[in-house]
Amino acid sequence: CTCFVDAEFYENSIDIYFNIYKDFNFDNNTFENFLVKTSKNNFINSFSEKNSIGTISLNTNSEISKIADKLNTYVYTFEFDNDIGEYFLTSFKQL
Repeated sequence: CTCFVDAEFYENSIDIYFNIYKDFNFDNNTFENFLVKTSKNNFINSFSEKNSIGTISLNTNSEISKIADKLNTYVYTFEFDNDIGEYFLTSFKQL
């Protein structure tokens, strides 16, 4: 599942909230189809200690799990390049 997360900061507070959206409109640079708002603690504590913010995680985030049935699923296909010893993206599609 793929979602888009927008951080919301408050100047008079140390609180940070994450607004989670189903889609992102790349034409006008806006988040679309709001799903849920969660606190920084709830969102970040849902990851294992092995992951850091900004990484792609294979571990389940409990906040995302709550809305997974509303999210789009994508297939990313990579191929290994023997010459350079690295993988590269060959296709990306929504199921």
